[in-house]
Amino acid sequence: PMTSRVVTLWYRSPELLLGATDYDVGVDLWSAGCILAELLAGRPIMPGRTEVEQLHKIFKLCGSPSEEYWKKAKLPHATIFKPQQSYKRCIADKFEDFPPSSLPLIETLLAIDPDERQTATAALHSEFFMTQPYACEPSNLPKYPP
Repeated sequence: PMTSRVVTLWYRSPELLLGATDYDVGVDLWSAGCILAELLAGRPIMPGRTEVEQLHKIFKLCGSPSEEYWKKAKLPHATIFKPQQSYKRCIADKFEDFPPSSLPLIETLLAIDPDERQTATAALHSEFFMTQPYACEPSNLPKYPP
């Protein structure tokens, strides 16, 4: 088992906060989504002070996990931290001023269920990275072998 105490609290995925000790690249995709939204907002999007507060901020922004998620995840702290009230996902409303091409990517990266975050390759092929203005000319990006 791995530790669930990786990543700075503001960028920690829900499964880590719920005690996951077996995880994959989904935790990094979650962090990338938090950082992308932070860059576009100009401030941290979920600056929690404790793990409980962080989970609450996640659920308020990304919605409460479904009952299916709770059953499937079987995370150690699931029963302790399951929200008392149900929250609706409101990413598109909260970030309505973001470039339109960024919202589908942020929605995907900030999926509560890590299986729904897709892959880094899929993220890099999102419309956000194919829409002008580019961060830099794509031809100037480094080339790596597959």
